[in-house]
Amino acid sequence: MSFLSRLFGSTDEPAQAKGKLTQRLERLEEEAQNAAPGYVGSSYNRAGDMALRERDPERAVGYYGRAIDEFLEDEQPGAARGVANKMIRVRPHAVRALCTLTWLDLAAKHSATALLHLRDYVEAAKEAKQCALAAGQIYEMARLVPYTEFRRASCPIRSS
Repeated sequence: MSFLSRLFGSTDEPAQAKGKLTQRLERLEEEAQNAAPGYVGSSYNRAGDMALRERDPERAVGYYGRAIDEFLEDEQPGAARGVANKMIRVRPHAVRALCTLTWLDLAAKHSATALLHLRDYVEAAKEAKQCALAAGQIYEMARLVPYTEFRRASCPIRSS
């Protein structure tokens, strides 16, 4: 936008921009609904990127969550991991994304990264007062993985 446009432009421009964003996001949602299996998550991921570029982080996080769900449903853990990491950059204490990253690390046998994500997950769960839910997830993680370090590290959630 040029200097003169900003100076003499309409005061409705932010509302118009938000309306255009909504229209573009609706097109991407429609694209997701009509996408072939394996491609639905990509549409939601692009919608999240678009919302983030337009400074609407709440919408971005919502779309990223939907993208993660679709990528996991389509057995695309690498894509799910990438979107979860984007979500963490937008919302560092996103409990669900940290849980997802921890599960993905454990499945990929990335024990060191799993411990880092576990630490962040526990802290985020405490902060969000979601300890009971997190404790259940962490119990299942510890039950299913053979890493002694992980089992020891998973104990702090009980103290909340």
